[in-house]
Amino acid sequence: MMLSTFEPHVILLSGPPTSGKDTLTQCLHDLDPCYVMANKFKDSTSGSSNHIIISPAEFDLMIEQEELLQWHSRYGRRYGLSRKTINTALDNRQWPIVHTGKLENLLNIKGKVHNSLSILLACTPQTIHQRLAERHAGDLEEQATRFEAAREELQETAHNLSYFDIIFDNNGNDPVKAAHALNEAIIAHLVNN
Repeated sequence: MMLSTFEPHVILLSGPPTSGKDTLTQCLHDLDPCYVMANKFKDSTSGSSNHIIISPAEFDLMIEQEELLQWHSRYGRRYGLSRKTINTALDNRQWPIVHTGKLENLLNIKGKVHNSLSILLACTPQTIHQRLAERHAGDLEEQATRFEAAREELQETAHNLSYFDIIFDNNGNDPVKAAHALNEAIIAHLVNN
């Protein structure tokens, strides 16, 4: 069964830093182009390709004009999800993947969209620590900051697992296999619910 068989959903992808959100999102898109990354706006002067960089004044204006479905602050910057981004994807029968971060962000978005599927990428603290050390080699301060954020998220989600439709073990190292397995889990969930 193909994803396109079903009514499009907003995929709310949660997990602590280094749980594999970026990598799995790309691998899911490669597997089935129906999956698309819902890029967030970020008020900053620099950033990754997963964010649309705007000035703090532009971000303020988006809030004022209620263009953001959800926004939050993290690591000293603000991140916002555009209503238009989500609506355009759904209108095109795509499945936008939103990286939700903290549980409060997940619940905020889930309460504002009609069809959503919440997925938690589960990783052990050891896996997270190893991935952080690899990603931020030589920057012990950044490793410590990110690991503390991961530790907080692990504690929070451990007590709130009922908010997730799928809990996916992402401790492995083969993202292509993981994407296939997650896609199968998504389709199985849709069939059974």
